[in-house]
Amino acid sequence: MSAVANFGSSLSFLFGASASSKTTTATTSAKTTTTSQATSSTSEKSFAQVTLDARAALDAGYQKLGKTADYETTGAQWSDTLGLKSLDRRTLYAISSNQGGMFSQVEMDAAKIFMEKQEGDVITAADPLHTNPSAAYKAATDFLDSVSSEEKSSLEWAQERGTAQAGYLLTMKNAGRAAANVDTGNPIVNLFAKSYAELAATKNASLDPRNMPSWQQAVDLWTFQAEETPSISWTV
Repeated sequence: MSAVANFGSSLSFLFGASASSKTTTATTSAKTTTTSQATSSTSEKSFAQVTLDARAALDAGYQKLGKTADYETTGAQWSDTLGLKSLDRRTLYAISSNQGGMFSQVEMDAAKIFMEKQEGDVITAADPLHTNPSAAYKAATDFLDSVSSEEKSSLEWAQERGTAQAGYLLTMKNAGRAAANVDTGNPIVNLFAKSYAELAATKNASLDPRNMPSWQQAVDLWTFQAEETPSISWTV
């Protein structure tokens, strides 16, 4: 999941305009997801067991569907027949990240959509009228802080958490309000967040945070740590 895409490619929050709300391509219907629902109900299981259970759940769903899923599989089929709406976030992350090489690209893409919908529902609940970007970004930081340690070890999580952190701090600053402490203590997240401050300092809306020095430093640091310690997890 791209943090830049998820939080509005216009980056309007940097330049004082109303931030665009996060949207997803999910076609399923679901109840509004609260932040607490991101907390895994599978936390007592090993991630390997969660992965095996995810594979078994999908295979059982295919028995009901009568075929293996493809890109013609509907949102309702993914949600109800294949049961993705009932999977907790840790299980969805196991699928989306292709743990153990056990999942197809279409399964990975579907799981990502359901993960994005979870977060999108939380953001929408916090800012239903799209008039309070600070509340939306704060909801995103809280939601991302509640996900599993496995997800927090990913580059995508660090990018998205850094983007949410930057969005919250900068929109609060633009509104002249005191911000809560949303620092995770994770240096990679902080570098991603810093890249947005660097972009804001340029006063050039045509530029991209990925071109800022701190963004590349964050990617380099994550790559180095991933090579040194494959199973990094951050406590937030």
